[in-house]
Amino acid sequence: MAEHPASPVILATTGVEEFQANLLRGIHPVLDAHGLPRVVYIDQLGTPGLPADFVDFLRGSRPTGLLSTHLWREEHLDELRTLTRELSLPSVIISSDYPDVACVKGDNVTGMRELMDHLLDECGVRRPVLVRGIAFQQDSMEREGVFREEMARRGIPV
Repeated sequence: MAEHPASPVILATTGVEEFQANLLRGIHPVLDAHGLPRVVYIDQLGTPGLPADFVDFLRGSRPTGLLSTHLWREEHLDELRTLTRELSLPSVIISSDYPDVACVKGDNVTGMRELMDHLLDECGVRRPVLVRGIAFQQDSMEREGVFREEMARRGIPV
């Protein structure tokens, strides 16, 4: 009898740029070692909700699990969290902090303070530029907060 292929692990993200490409490179060896295929869903900014075909795919394929970065709209991530709870789908959200799902998050405050110390104190930069992320993303808000605090602490206008 033929062996059934394993259900995929889904990565939901906003695109495949440097951050996402590095994430994919990091998870490929782990998934390969366990014989798990993967599917990447790229969220779309202009859509009012998750596409019906993606929702149908999740319901029908019964994936092994889901990894998600922030999506373009908070409602998309909320809908995805609701769906994964409904399907009892193991999930991890990267760069978030939600009480109802496993999350993996970096230390934005420490990292950003060290970066600002380096730029402002060690390199003497006086007009740094902060390129903001998606407005509702907690990581983006934390980094901007530290940026503004460190600039104010040194009397440098933003």
